[in-house]
Amino acid sequence: MNTSSSTAIAHRPPRRSRWEALSPVVLAAMMLIAGVAHLLWPRAYLPAMPPWLLPQHHLLIIHVTGVLELLAAAGLMTRRLRRPAAWGLVAFFIAVSPANIHMAIHRVPLGGMDWPWLLWLRVALQLPLIGWAWTIARRPVRRNRR
Repeated sequence: MNTSSSTAIAHRPPRRSRWEALSPVVLAAMMLIAGVAHLLWPRAYLPAMPPWLLPQHHLLIIHVTGVLELLAAAGLMTRRLRRPAAWGLVAFFIAVSPANIHMAIHRVPLGGMDWPWLLWLRVALQLPLIGWAWTIARRPVRRNRR
């Protein structure tokens, strides 16, 4: 009996679900879209900035946010950088929560739409986004198959 093949099968990690494989790609696509939007239309995000957050540097903060979103997207698509990028997104989603809360409390129109429920939905979505990035960050990186 050949025990080497049974040992190899016993130590093979379980297959990832389709969602586990696609999850970083979907989140990367979302971050890519957000990053491009922050860089192309930064003035659209000015009303979202809380007045207490370095008001003289709001445009710079919006540009830095866009660059961070693009770096996160690239990191999520790079096997070696996926976990650090996901941990960075956990921190990022926590850091941008005050802007979303500010928008909801003060009814700052989102894209010209004055829908308070949409603003509160953005606040509520922060927790699932943090959880999503957290699950990607905690997932072990799989080696390439040969």
